[in-house]
Amino acid sequence: MHRAHGRSHGARARDGSGGVPHQELDVVIASHGNYDRDAIEAASTAEAAYVALVASQKRAKALGVPKTVKCPAGLDIGAVTPEEIALSILAEIVSIRRGQDQHGRELQTADDWVAKDPICGMMVAVEGARHTSIRGDNTFYFCGASCKDAYELKHAD
Repeated sequence: MHRAHGRSHGARARDGSGGVPHQELDVVIASHGNYDRDAIEAASTAEAAYVALVASQKRAKALGVPKTVKCPAGLDIGAVTPEEIALSILAEIVSIRRGQDQHGRELQTADDWVAKDPICGMMVAVEGARHTSIRGDNTFYFCGASCKDAYELKHAD
């Protein structure tokens, strides 16, 4: 069985364990049609900052790809070759980490498709977000359970 693979932006977890902190994990599924559903399921539980599938929108629809998985992967730069597709994916990861859309516009509010995690500052996909907290009229989005727990502890009544 193929597994979804992620690339860490940091060599070691903050606790020194060598594991990858979830907010530094990006998952790109490029399974060429082999075990797609298994890879999507594994990636969806990884609590990664970015999860994307290298496939057409038609293929994604046929697979029933959840909204938390970006498909097609990468920015729309007209990429055709494998190298160009890889570049578009890396550019999208950098763009999301820097809080900008593909046109360089800043994304900071829940009205956009990403929101800034108030604990670690990472940009989080709003649609399908699993870790949220509502305070009054505001919804806060978190990269994972640990940031949400830290926020809840900090703002306990």
